[in-house]
Amino acid sequence: MAEAARPKRNALRTRNRLIALVIAGCAALSLTACGGDKDDEAKSPTLQNSSSASTSPSADPKEAASRALLADYQRYWDETELAYAKSSLDGTELDKYAVGTALAATKQDLKAMKNAGQVAEGKVTLSPKVQTMDLTGKIPSATLRDCVDITGWKLVDADTHKEIKLPKERLTRYISIAKAEKWGNRWVMLSTTPENTSC
Repeated sequence: MAEAARPKRNALRTRNRLIALVIAGCAALSLTACGGDKDDEAKSPTLQNSSSASTSPSADPKEAASRALLADYQRYWDETELAYAKSSLDGTELDKYAVGTALAATKQDLKAMKNAGQVAEGKVTLSPKVQTMDLTGKIPSATLRDCVDITGWKLVDADTHKEIKLPKERLTRYISIAKAEKWGNRWVMLSTTPENTSC
């Protein structure tokens, strides 16, 4: 599965580069770049769907917008899991929740997975928090800070479903920063950038 080792800096430039390396060759990642895990549990937030969030009465517009943002961020990840489970965007709605760098990097990951005959099984655990939000501009924007836990998201052979062995030293829980904008009634992810920091 793994090819020649790639520089640490390249693993962290676009979208979930750590996830990309898990999917397209994390075994090649330098062990010193992978750090270690922490034992405390990362709990998924309770999220509402966009429609209910947008119609729920709230004295604070940012509170309602934050709920809608978290719901669409969860949908983004739900669709990402579906795509990685078959190394294809076919039959998913990821392009409704990801644009720009976020979508382009995912397509690159999926192509690498398909070429390697690999898929991802399991679930990702999220703990997103709205870090900043601006509703005053022509296009509302926001930043999310998340602790992404991919402990339960396994890379497997697409035919045999045998788990691909990856370095134990790699980060399986890490900080990720997501940039989002509200297009119409939906929040879309512009980018999700992992940090080389355990959480």
